Amino acid sequence: DAETAFAHTEATPVVVATSSVAPRLSPPPLRPPVPPEPAAAAAAVPLSDRERALLESLDPDLFAALPPRAGAWEEGAHPPCFVDDASKRRRCLPDYHVVGAWQSGGQAFNAKLGLHPDVREGAKPHFWNEPDKPMNAYLDLFAARAEETDDALQITRVGDASPGVLANTWTESQRMHRPFKDAVAACWQACQNLPDTFNSGNASGSDDHTSTPRRLCVDGDANKSAPGCIERASRIDAVVNGSAFSENDASESLPLRSTPLSVPHLMRHAYGAKSVKIIALVRSPLARLRAAFAHYAHYAKEFGEGEDGFVSFVDFFIDKFERCETEEKEKRAKKETLPDDAIGHTHAFTPRTTCAFHFEALGPDFEKVFYHCDQLIKTMYGTFANGWVDAFGAANVLFLRTEDAFSESAVVRKRALNRAIRFLGLRVPTDDVVSKMDSCDEASGCARATVFEEDARLARLDFGDGAAATRSGTRKKIEAFFEPELETLARLFGEDDEATSWAAWGRGDSYR
Repeated sequence: DAETAFAHTEATPVVVATSSVAPRLSPPPLRPPVPPEPAAAAAAVPLSDRERALLESLDPDLFAALPPRAGAWEEGAHPPCFVDDASKRRRCLPDYHVVGAWQSGGQAFNAKLGLHPDVREGAKPHFWNEPDKPMNAYLDLFAARAEETDDALQITRVGDASPGVLANTWTESQRMHRPFKDAVAACWQACQNLPDTFNSGNASGSDDHTSTPRRLCVDGDANKSAPGCIERASRIDAVVNGSAFSENDASESLPLRSTPLSVPHLMRHAYGAKSVKIIALVRSPLARLRAAFAHYAHYAKEFGEGEDGFVSFVDFFIDKFERCETEEKEKRAKKETLPDDAIGHTHAFTPRTTCAFHFEALGPDFEKVFYHCDQLIKTMYGTFANGWVDAFGAANVLFLRTEDAFSESAVVRKRALNRAIRFLGLRVPTDDVVSKMDSCDEASGCARATVFEEDARLARLDFGDGAAATRSGTRKKIEAFFEPELETLARLFGEDDEATSWAAWGRGDSYR
């Protein structure tokens, strides 16, 4: 029965080693006997009134469907639920989010969590990172949760497992940039009415490097005397240039942030003061890049197949991203950037951060880069973790490693699973229940067994084997590029719960 599903103590759950189907991955080395003391957990940076007003202006329909406009949050430590004033129905947001990363097993891991007796089946709608999905439809996905009794709501949880939400790239943050998107579309359409021939009468394929009137309209010119569509749109994007704020408005001091306002801040404001937990599954950068290269056919088509193609894929994206960083540094030196950003601080963010969040919006040269360096940027975990911790605080953000969650060792897998159970505040399950959660197959009653198997396959894609085959020069280039990301993860989350340091994990030491 339900009571026998839980241990009779609130102590740390006992992890039992049982065999199950597992990927080809050696367990990581044992952690040192005396781990270093972790740094104090970083606290969330509260949103200012001006920031909240900006967020509401960027997505008014979203906030119209939530408290305080649509009702009032239920009081106390109650889950994020409210009674809608119009329909008189209880509505609930999810209690937790498994936000990514892609090809890292987040949906499969959430399927495991779904076998805990107190976790209800959730959804994976990619609501927060896609701009045209209405909040009321999102709330409908969790209608069953809202119908539970008050007592049940206090102990049950429901989650949203949408892996595209972790990395808040420009493309994955369109809810924050609707004015920009609309302005670019209108500008591009207007430019199509201009001739696409050179003044000499040559076709657009001419070797002459002078832009045609149409291209000049779209891209602008090199000296910025004729701004293109992207620069024009940037001038009206409040997140980029702070146009929602008056430079002379000193009514409220604005917080310093390590990242631009983005999806985590939108979510934080949507939840009001209600509690919410964020889980991310991340795999070592080399392994994730190899998995993405293998999974998406357009990369092999563009760069070539096999190891030569992978080397070209890595070289191209790192070189383009580093070029972006260089140009951002040069802009700052020449004071050629746009006005203050949305939190009122000129150049508050590093060039690396700016390029990660706004890459394709920084000019036509970067907009034209093949898929906007997406796979490289989506693997910059530390840069985006800054934003999640900034919005929610480190105590409400849990980063787990795919190599642990899908290890060949049941002990290691269950350790990761138990960390998530404790993090979500779930009742401590018995060893048998943890084993059932870990297996997540049809025999164990896993409602999402098919999803689990497919997502787990992607999480194990090129697990270890491809990393071992990577050429030394490419491996070193990847390690150097992602070293700042790993340092950030160690600073934010410490090393105390891990068998290997973030730096060693990032180098792939756990599977060498």
